[in-house]
Amino acid sequence: MLLGKDLSRYLGIRVLRKEAVMYLLTLGASPLPRPLNSLASREHLRPWLTRLFLCILWPGLCKARQDNVRIPDNLVAFICLLVQLHSTGYPGRRLADFLQNILSDNLVGSRNVWNGALPRPVSDLYEYTSPHKTRLDPREAELEAIVATSLQGLPFAVQMSPRLAIGAQDIGLFAARISENLALKFFNPIQIDPVISLVFYKAKT
Repeated sequence: MLLGKDLSRYLGIRVLRKEAVMYLLTLGASPLPRPLNSLASREHLRPWLTRLFLCILWPGLCKARQDNVRIPDNLVAFICLLVQLHSTGYPGRRLADFLQNILSDNLVGSRNVWNGALPRPVSDLYEYTSPHKTRLDPREAELEAIVATSLQGLPFAVQMSPRLAIGAQDIGLFAARISENLALKFFNPIQIDPVISLVFYKAKT
């Protein structure tokens, strides 16, 4: 979600070689935390986090094998990124405000999800829309479980809604057995990674 030239400003990473297409992207260590004036401003950090968050929720359409692009990150990785950004030098208040908007289902941004096939073109970095609210209630249960079980370890303060869990002891664990769907195996022309996603939410009337 970043160009090589932006890695230092957003992530505090020293780039030694940024020809990532034909060669290898070579990174070097940098002392942390970085000075705040060397990092992305609040006005640039928030749109980038919004875009990255939406990419994790809906990365785009996969192609068949050989042309398949994997996007392995999930919401756990996103929370870990916020923790790392605090270590990089960003104020905890900025990161807490962003996460608070997600937990309160009040995320407003000027980015849309990518509905095309992966990989995403570089031109998508410069695509903006009018500010709009993103509906997050279908992912509330997942976000609740992740944040509730890590709340005590976050380096910034987040206030959980009274209706949400505040600790691992409040999260239920469920298990189910599934069997292979042979029809999909033999008749589905697109081969994708064998995963299952479950979404729990209360439909709005």
